[in-house]
Amino acid sequence: MGVSRTVVLLWLVLFLTGSGSPGGLQAEDRRLDRSRLTVMTFNTEFLWDGVPPEEGEASFPHKGSREKAEEHMRGIAEVIRRANPDMVTLLEVENLRALHTLNEKFLRGLGYRPFLKKGRDWSTGQDAGLLTRIDPLDGVVVYDGRPGRSGTQTYRVTKNVVAKFAIGSSRIALLGVHLRSQPTAPDRKLMRQAQADAMVAISTDLRRQGYSLIVMGDFNDFDASPEAIDHIDSRPITDVLARVRALDPADPTDDLVNAAAFVPQRERFTCFYDRNRNGRVDPPREFNSIDHLLLSKELAAKVESVRIPRDHDTQKVSDHYPIVVRLRLPRCHHR
Repeated sequence: MGVSRTVVLLWLVLFLTGSGSPGGLQAEDRRLDRSRLTVMTFNTEFLWDGVPPEEGEASFPHKGSREKAEEHMRGIAEVIRRANPDMVTLLEVENLRALHTLNEKFLRGLGYRPFLKKGRDWSTGQDAGLLTRIDPLDGVVVYDGRPGRSGTQTYRVTKNVVAKFAIGSSRIALLGVHLRSQPTAPDRKLMRQAQADAMVAISTDLRRQGYSLIVMGDFNDFDASPEAIDHIDSRPITDVLARVRALDPADPTDDLVNAAAFVPQRERFTCFYDRNRNGRVDPPREFNSIDHLLLSKELAAKVESVRIPRDHDTQKVSDHYPIVVRLRLPRCHHR
């Protein structure tokens, strides 16, 4: 078998298994400014490609139509282009194929590579994906399906992505998550708290391996801490954010910082919910903060800016706004 054919087959295997790029190859850094790192989390509201067979049982306007699905992708891509992150965790993604389509058709030339490992949400078919200009270590990301516990409830984070990076002198691990929905539903409380318990275990393991942490995504829950509570003082029925931020309760040095602390309270809202079902946006109470981006203290000390861009229509593109954080990091030198 020729060398070129072997390389092609290797890439094909990695594509089908969801790795995105082959491990063992030289990691690349395609940032234009290597003294800064911009990270973003964004719930895409069903990033599907419309190609059958489609995954999951959920219903949404662009399901079953490739044309409508790609129009939706175009709107998501415009949000990403304007924010210009170096890494973005995308939630509610159908599969790696859909992520490749987004990247190749609508974000070509911006230096991103797509990564996704299938999770365990068979009902909706949603997964957590990653677009990044910096290749993860060994060129792979993983799904961590370990269970957590809260009371009598055992549950895992069915949609997550874990990636490790060496960026200059920094070792950074990214955990992107999407937790169970319905923040105020009593029957979801223990499930989400069990997911938080699993997140703590994953994050603690990464800390022990020497990584600074970025934990971000759609937590479907509120942060009641004074420095991060949203614009309408939304109060959680769970301890999800408190638990994840604390990591080891006996060790205050490992606490995570919510990037919302860098945003004035009046601007802290990330999600639209048409609670009265009238088809209109009725602020302020139809907006809240259930998306979060948490940082290890050493990364929080490097924050230059935190933004929640609101430059898209939440009834046409996504019902969530992204969170965008820019960090100043030592310049990365590659051979």
